[in-house]
Amino acid sequence: MFQHLDAPVSHNGLVAALPNSELREVLRHARRISVYPGQFLIETGRRTDHIFFLESGVTSLVTDPRAGVPSVQIAMIGRESAVGSEAMLMPGAPAAATALVWCAGTALRLPVAALPALTQGCPFFHALCAASLATLLAQTTETIASSVGDTLVQRCARWLLMAHDRVDGDTLPVAQTVIANFLGARRPRLSLAINTLEEAGLVKAERTRITIRNRAGLMHVTGEAG
Repeated sequence: MFQHLDAPVSHNGLVAALPNSELREVLRHARRISVYPGQFLIETGRRTDHIFFLESGVTSLVTDPRAGVPSVQIAMIGRESAVGSEAMLMPGAPAAATALVWCAGTALRLPVAALPALTQGCPFFHALCAASLATLLAQTTETIASSVGDTLVQRCARWLLMAHDRVDGDTLPVAQTVIANFLGARRPRLSLAINTLEEAGLVKAERTRITIRNRAGLMHVTGEAG
């Protein structure tokens, strides 16, 4: 389902930061769509035809799910950024990762075909998308470093913090099996890590959701607390 956008409004951080003139131009080309858990917004090895500006919901960039191994997460994107923005730099190039939605919401879908006109007439829009790519690269680097040097409990706490940043409220609508796949861990080991955090009073774990009880405590586990 999608709807035409008549009003210059969006809950996506990049789109909302645009000057009114550029905002109206971007929304003129965009459609608001629903996104749902399990949906692929872009797929590894395939051309990216649309950029998605999430207004709610969360997606994870994962390794190729068709490779016969678990789809490990390399980055997480919510309403602070855009999915597929690398198409601005390399239009027509195959996607390097798959964007898998795990939390339902809405997104502005912008055709890549509209980018040439937008990048010429909307310089602030172009600059914001370029900045989002730099942020995504930094996040990917941190994820790789964490997977090498951190314990599973630390990696799990970091994942929960990233997800908490991108949802409304303290409850994450995600099953432990999904988190285990994203972290490249076996479900029993992931359950032990979640139990460790739960016993410390940091989270409350249920079958299909996890509630954050102590964000500062999770940050302490990851070593991010000041």
